[in-house]
Amino acid sequence: MPAAPSILVIDDEQGILETLRILLKNEGFDVTIAQGG
Repeated sequence: MPAAPSILVIDDEQGILETLRILLKNEGFDVTIAQGG
């Protein structure tokens, strides 16, 4: 089975990060999040 595509999401809003993490994970991505500032 091929590995899931990876994506890095950076934002300073925790709510945005969590929402994008959930949405992208549901679409099959391996999601890494980082909080910018």
